[in-house]
Amino acid sequence: MRYKTSLENVLASLIRLKQSFSSFKKIMAIVSFTEEKRKRSKMTKKIDTHWNKEFAKLSEGEVRLPNGNHKLYKCPAGFYTIGWGYNIEAHGLDDSDAERLLNSALSVAQSEVAKIISNWRDIDTVRRSVLIDMSYNMGISKLKKFKKMIAAIKKEDWKEAAAQMKDSAWFKQVGNRSKVLHKMMLSGEYPK
Repeated sequence: MRYKTSLENVLASLIRLKQSFSSFKKIMAIVSFTEEKRKRSKMTKKIDTHWNKEFAKLSEGEVRLPNGNHKLYKCPAGFYTIGWGYNIEAHGLDDSDAERLLNSALSVAQSEVAKIISNWRDIDTVRRSVLIDMSYNMGISKLKKFKKMIAAIKKEDWKEAAAQMKDSAWFKQVGNRSKVLHKMMLSGEYPK
């Protein structure tokens, strides 16, 4: 009987020891994880991005147009670059950056066209869209050369404005785009 009780005590002790060892392993795993996390946090302390940005601006230099906007240039390594060393050739633009640039350019095109068309506010949105797209596509300086078209627009003579669009090198150069815009100028309706 004593032998059985002793054996039971040993078994109970072994079970407690196993439970303790299991808890010990869990504690050690937590300690180890915490230590790893502490080491990683030391390596990845917050970087001073402001310093990096200012240093890049200082180090990279920049090329600007006369109006102050950044200009595409080739860096010393021969890659197309813009801003302060952004290698656009290697990285390109993601959709959100491209969309932001498009929105900005269309906004500029609209404000520039509004300055040369005295009755801008009286023109329907479809024909405004035609003029904005033409300005975006060729630039305001080239659009200003469409003097007869602009005169026809000021008179709201849409047939003549469309005829002047068609009678241009631009009409032949841009293909289907010009045909769509021509129809819009004539009809005052967006394509279906």
